[in-house]
Amino acid sequence: MDAAFQGGPGTRVQLWEPNNGDAQLWYEEAAREGGVYLHPAYNRDLCLGVTGTQVGSPLLVQSCNGNALQRFHIVWGGRGGGMREIRSVVDGRCIDVSYSQYQPGTTLWLWGCRNFDAPQRWLRPAPNRDDGRTEPVLFVHGYDPAASPGYNCWGYFGNMINKFLEWGWTYNMRTVGYYAGDTQCDVRIASDTHNSGLYWLSQQFAWFIYDNYSSKHVSVDIVGHSMGGLIARGAVHYTRKGAGEDSSWPPYLFVEDVVTLGTPHDGSDLAGFCDVLLRDPECIDMRWGSGFVNGLSTAENPQSAQNTDWTTIGAEDDAVVSWQSAQGMQAGHRIRYFSQQGMCHDCLKSTTSGSFWMYNWNYHDGGPGNIQGGSPVSSTSNALHNYWRW
Repeated sequence: MDAAFQGGPGTRVQLWEPNNGDAQLWYEEAAREGGVYLHPAYNRDLCLGVTGTQVGSPLLVQSCNGNALQRFHIVWGGRGGGMREIRSVVDGRCIDVSYSQYQPGTTLWLWGCRNFDAPQRWLRPAPNRDDGRTEPVLFVHGYDPAASPGYNCWGYFGNMINKFLEWGWTYNMRTVGYYAGDTQCDVRIASDTHNSGLYWLSQQFAWFIYDNYSSKHVSVDIVGHSMGGLIARGAVHYTRKGAGEDSSWPPYLFVEDVVTLGTPHDGSDLAGFCDVLLRDPECIDMRWGSGFVNGLSTAENPQSAQNTDWTTIGAEDDAVVSWQSAQGMQAGHRIRYFSQQGMCHDCLKSTTSGSFWMYNWNYHDGGPGNIQGGSPVSSTSNALHNYWRW
C-alpha cells in the first residue's frame, strides 16, 4: 500500500512498485476500542481511513480522529496462514484492489470479503533475519514458590547479561518482570502473584512484544529460564493460533530466536507438589498433563510471523526439570549437559565459562552429537547470534 505522492490528509491510497519509501511504511497501533490504526510513514497524526461504508468506498490518508472508519481488523489466513485480510471494523468489508487491476496507481477501496481472494490478500514481509548481536533480547525469569513472589531481575540474569556485553552484544537487552515483588527489572508486563496462570502471563508478554516491537516491524530474541520459557512459548503459540480469530491476542509477532533453559516443556515432576502444598495456577500449569502443557503440545515448534528458531537447553544434573522435559519440543537445536558435571537448574542461567561434555543436535546437519563444548551461557549467546554457525 502506498500513500500517493507521500501526501497528507485526503491523499488516496494506491498500489505502487516497492521502493522502501516512507509512503509505503505503515505502523500498526492497537486501538483500545478494538482493531488497529494504520499510520503511514510512522506518523501517528495520520491514519488510513475510508470515506464511508458503501461498497467501493476509497481509502484515503486522513487526520486521526478516533473514528471507527479508521480502525481495521487484521485477519491471518490463506495459504500457509501467512496472508492477511484487512477488514473495516464497521462492516467487516476488506481492503481490495479495485477491479483487480495490478498496476501502479490503482486505487484501493473497500469491498465484500471473498475468503482471501487474490485482490484482498496482503502480506507484510517479516524483518530480515539479523544474525548479529544488536537484536533486542528479552530475558524472562522463572517461577518463585514464595508466598509473596518476586525476583531481583538483575540478580537473576546479571551474570549472563554481563557476559553478553563482554562478547560484543549491545545494551539492547531487557529483563522482564511479572511478579508484584519483582525488582530491578527493565520492563514489567504484570504485577502478579501466582494466581493468574501461564495462559494469561503468555498473553501479557505477547502484547508487550507486539506493542513495543512487532507493530514497529522490529523482531526480538527471547531467553526464558524455567517457567519463563513456557511464557515465551505460550506467547508465540497462542498468538499464531488466535490471530484473526481471537482479538484478545495480538495479530502477529516477530520473534527471531528463542532459547529456553531448564524449561518444563513436558511438565515438571516437582510441580506435582502443587496438589499438596502450593495449589496455585502457575504451579498447576507446569504439571505433567496440565491443560496448558497439553495445549502447547499441539504445536511442537511454534512459529511467529517471522520464522522462529528454537533452542532447548537442559541438564542431566537438573533436579527440578528433567532433561527430557527441558527438550520436550521439536526445537531446531537441542543441547543436553551430561551428568556428574554439577550443572544444576540455576546453573543453566549463571554458568558463563568452562568446558563441559554435552549432546548437541542441530536440524541443519543432524549433529555434531557428543562433544566437549562451552557453558550454557555461551551456548545461549551462540544460539541467539546465528541459527547455524555455532
